[in-house]
Parts: sequence; C-alpha cells; structure tokens
Amino acid sequence: MMRRFFTLLLIPLLSACAAGVPAAAPTPTPMVFQPTLGRGLSFLARQVDAAPGLLHASPTQPDVHWLAPDNLLVEWVLQEANAERLSVTIDTTLHEYGVTGNGLLEVLHGASIDWPPGSPVQVEVAPTAWLESYTGDEVLSDWESDARLSLLGAVNASNQGDAAQAAARYAAALALFDGTGFAGSTATEQYATADLAVALLAGERLDEPVNDAIVRRLLALQTDDGGFAAHYTAAGPADGADTVTTAYALLALYALRQPIQ
Repeated sequence: MMRRFFTLLLIPLLSACAAGVPAAAPTPTPMVFQPTLGRGLSFLARQVDAAPGLLHASPTQPDVHWLAPDNLLVEWVLQEANAERLSVTIDTTLHEYGVTGNGLLEVLHGASIDWPPGSPVQVEVAPTAWLESYTGDEVLSDWESDARLSLLGAVNASNQGDAAQAAARYAAALALFDGTGFAGSTATEQYATADLAVALLAGERLDEPVNDAIVRRLLALQTDDGGFAAHYTAAGPADGADTVTTAYALLALYALRQPIQ
C-alpha cells in the first residue's frame, strides 16, 4: 500500500455539485486525529526497552516483550508514521527473530493465509521475549463467534480476491456490534478495544462506509497517558493502556486519516 504522508485531518465528503446529481448521503462527523496520533505515538515510544530493542507489553508489564502481536503491529504503525529511527530498531530485532507475521496478522498487510488459521500458540523464544502465533495443530473452529477473527477473515478473503466471502464475513462480524462494543469478545462483561480498531481496519480494506459510532467509541478510549485502554464498558475504560491495543488503534486511525472517497 502506498505510504501516505502525515496528513491527519479527516474531512467530510463534498455534496454533489453537478446539476441533476443527487446530494451525497450523510457522512461521518469530521474527526481531527493529529493530537490522538501524536499522543499515541508518545505512549508507544515510552514502552521501548533499549536492551532487547523491543516494546514491553504495558507500563505494568515491563519484563514481557511480545514479538507478535505487539512489536509487529508497532513496526507497522511506525512505518505509517515515517518514524524511521525507531522503526529500524524494532525491525532489526524482529528480523533477528525471523518474525514477519504470526500466521494471522499478515493479512492486514495484504497476505492471504489458509482459513481458518491454526490455534494460537504462545512461546517464550528468549528471556522476556514472547511470540504468539496461529500455528497450532488444531484449527480455530469457533472463529465466527469472535468478531476480531471474523473481521480478519473478511480481510483475508478480500486478499484472496473473494469479494462475496469478504462482504459476508464483514457483515456477520458487524452484526456482533451492539452499539457499545462487540459482544462476546471477552469472557467478562467488558469489551475489547482492539475489536473496534480491527473493525475500522477491515472496513477500510473492504471499502466499506466508515462506522462513525465505532470511530467515536475508539477515540473515547484513549487514556491520559496517550495509550488506549485494553478493555472498556459502556461507562468508559475498564483498565489501563497497553502496547498491542494502542498499536491496533493507531493503525486504524492512520487508515482513516485521509479524506473518505
């Protein structure tokens, strides 16, 4: 995907101006993402541990470093932000471990995988360095009940050129959105913030209309330290920010920062 410049103002569609052309349908409320992105990038920068050349999982987990999903997603965020200096550091470390995907997330970069993916496997590949990969012996048979997996499955189908399958999976996933979050995404009554971000990413990849309710909900979950709360309820954030959630959120907002066409 062509690298975009750091233009962060999301503007509304212009009304049709040619004579006889019907007016455009109502569009999402304009959002200014620049402050949000800047604060989010600052949060991520504060999670970097120089010695391993990786970001730790969260301010409360300084001794845990996830190669994927956390650092892989952060590397993609840094590429979008043109943050070359930090990007080189993370990329070098990921290269040393041979991590370019994890059997699932690479669909966000245009790859296609066998679907459904394998079950998740978590391995400590070096002291404090962990890798989650979807390479287990069992396939994820219940993926349709998980909004995030369904959305990634929609992107994967699109990458494979199956527009009908992509649209069906996307619609099924959006049906799980209850106006606050994606039901059933966690084992508790809380919602997962990352599901909102993946919904926006999937919609952008499939050229679906931007869901303004999801955008607003995601923006409301940025915490005082600039990161994004991992979980929330209808009342707001339910816990603190972490690296992986913030990376998902920033990827989504970078995808939406251009004018909607």
